[in-house]
Amino acid sequence: MPGVLSDPTLLAVLNQVQLQIGLNDPELMKATVETLRFELGYLYPFIDKAIDDPKHFAASYLHQESNTVTPAERALFNWLQQQTGKLMDMA
Repeated sequence: MPGVLSDPTLLAVLNQVQLQIGLNDPELMKATVETLRFELGYLYPFIDKAIDDPKHFAASYLHQESNTVTPAERALFNWLQQQTGKLMDMA
């Protein structure tokens, strides 16, 4: 996954997640970053087309029940969960 790991949009989202979680809960931050890195890999090489505002996307990802989550983000979160579920079913 070398291309995925250096994708600028993915890196911007992960940076925002780290900033928004902060250092108060390093385990949560690490787990969230690893999960999101994996999930966003499904979008490579189109991550930048799916996520136009990494800061807002990170906030929405961290607070998926918030009313600030856009319908497009909600659909994307659902799709990412479905893809992960399919992989887990294959295992």
